[in-house]
Amino acid sequence: MKRYIAFPILLLLAGISLLSCTRELIPPQAIVREQSLQNKKDLMAWYYGFYTYFRTLQYGNFSLLQDYQADMLNASKTNKKQHTYNWDEFTSSTGSVGTVFLSYYATIRNINFFLDKVESYSPERASIADTVKIARGAAHFFRAYCYHELALRWSRPYQPDELCVPWVGQLDLKDKPVRATQKEIFDHILKDLEQADKLLRARPGRPNATEVTVDVVRALKARVALTMRDWDMAKEACYDVASSGYSFMTSAVAIEKYWHEDRISNENLMLLPGRYPNELTQSMIALSERQKSKGYKLQPAWLPAKWVVDLYEDADWRKGVYFTHEELLDINDMVYPQKAWAVNKFPGNTLFNKSGNLEYRHLPKPFRLPEIYMIWAEAAAMSGEDDVARDKLNTLRAARGLAAVEAAITGDALLQEIRKERTRELAFEGYRLFDLRRWGLSCTRHDAQDESFLNVTSREGGIDLNRPNSDPKFVWPIPHHDIICNPSIRQNAGW
Repeated sequence: MKRYIAFPILLLLAGISLLSCTRELIPPQAIVREQSLQNKKDLMAWYYGFYTYFRTLQYGNFSLLQDYQADMLNASKTNKKQHTYNWDEFTSSTGSVGTVFLSYYATIRNINFFLDKVESYSPERASIADTVKIARGAAHFFRAYCYHELALRWSRPYQPDELCVPWVGQLDLKDKPVRATQKEIFDHILKDLEQADKLLRARPGRPNATEVTVDVVRALKARVALTMRDWDMAKEACYDVASSGYSFMTSAVAIEKYWHEDRISNENLMLLPGRYPNELTQSMIALSERQKSKGYKLQPAWLPAKWVVDLYEDADWRKGVYFTHEELLDINDMVYPQKAWAVNKFPGNTLFNKSGNLEYRHLPKPFRLPEIYMIWAEAAAMSGEDDVARDKLNTLRAARGLAAVEAAITGDALLQEIRKERTRELAFEGYRLFDLRRWGLSCTRHDAQDESFLNVTSREGGIDLNRPNSDPKFVWPIPHHDIICNPSIRQNAGW
């Protein structure tokens, strides 16, 4: 696998708010702007630096915050930081949400800096021109990725005239941008993806790619089309990706090694590298924490609801991989008298462990074939193409050890099966809140495991949550700090 080496130039904007209040805060170790792109070495440092940033945007709070807020997890009694889980206590000052907002915009500003400088870069040799195209293509892809992630969190399902997030298309730390409309942001996203597709034609897709390929670009396009509910665009993008030679795992053993050990698989469109200690990924410790001093017994901060575990048939190969049923430690490090179900999808790759300490880190898998099939199935079902939708659904089910749904299942009943399968496959990867919002469903927590395991100090905002799809808190607040720094930004309604 290619290694991604961090480069000092990327410190240019790290730690700077989207809207720095009065000063340009340039760290002393940052490279001077005029000297930042002078030769191929600089170019490649930028290029691989973007991958370093991209890796840090996977897993951890970038996946978990929206899953805490949704309906599949409950806070355990050992939970010390509920973040977005308690809707009554989730505010515009919730720090973890502000960090996510900042992280995407810090990446965007670095990309803008690069795209501005690369325009005036003259390669030393003609042979470097193709490398410049690849670097530019990747930059456009990463900017599109960041803006789509921002739009998912800070705006509702696509409505052209509704407010989205500020568009920052050039490097200007003193700019005070207003919020763009969803149409404006998504037009920019699609334009970036078009540029990336054109510039990366020399990078055809292949399983387990460590760098952005044309298929990865089209996979993001499919994801964007799903958000926009543009079913024709989604189907076309999915067809392009699925026609490129990827295939599904077909055994419980393969699925376990894939998730627990990060083994390569033809399901991966992309697999990001990482290693200890310089290429760390975000930790998933909150779902699967074990206490070394207590014989590695489980003491997770979050537990799946009973209905989530029950969603998986015993014949489903994922059930024994995604979950474990065993003893838990309580808040006093004592063993509960009964066992519980816990999430085991991310137990930690030993690659990242140090001195026997579990790190709960994994190689990120940002784009996978199963997601493509689930987007394709939903888009086909929403287009009235039941035969196509059923075929894509059954292809994934067969790859997970499940029988096909009956041919008689059509319409709304088929769509419900597709939604269930998407929930099963993509569980705990950060999709659920956005799916509920797109489907127009409420966020209703129900059928929890035994409450003796759970934090029930807040019921209405926590374990008994029942909020309609129209609830303002389905959309995240613009962080309070950014509202203060830039009065031009309007806060989302209800915050």
